[in-house]
Amino acid sequence: MIPTRQELEDGRHTYDKTYGYFWSFCELNNCCENCDKIIRFGCRVKCLIEKMQTKRILKICKEET
Repeated sequence: MIPTRQELEDGRHTYDKTYGYFWSFCELNNCCENCDKIIRFGCRVKCLIEKMQTKRILKICKEET
């Protein structure tokens, strides 16, 4: 289900926080398999970047001994 613009705007605001359109769209869509192809591609790229960043952060941060 692709949300309407009003649903998207309403979904951005929760209690005391405001989220972006991407977060709101994903929460309202609720299924990656039925997502728009371009948005899904962007999501995969975003996840890949986050994994690479996490790997780098863990590499440069020393463990306590």
